[in-house]
Amino acid sequence: MIHYVPLSHLPPNFHVPEKLQNRFWYDEDKKSLVYEGPMFKLTFDRLREISHDYDYQRALEKLFQLSVPEEPAARGHSKALAISSRSMAFSSVPRGAATVPPELPALHPR
Repeated sequence: MIHYVPLSHLPPNFHVPEKLQNRFWYDEDKKSLVYEGPMFKLTFDRLREISHDYDYQRALEKLFQLSVPEEPAARGHSKALAISSRSMAFSSVPRGAATVPPELPALHPR
């Protein structure tokens, strides 16, 4: 996927590293920075070093947000949800009215 972020002008001495020229460029007609494919943090860091120009940095950050690969959604219930559900069940029981099984040491009162 190709991502575009508006940038009215290029900073002085703008030069894309050779290894990234096929994935990152400036589209003069659209006045936009362009990145093709997923962008990883290491690549973002390299592209940030091209210029410290404020407008370039903001546009690059937006481009990174658009280009960063998404993590796949978790399957089923998460551990946090399971723990949260367990905690909610115990919070409604009066103290001392229920016993905690020994296999759940984290829930034993100290």
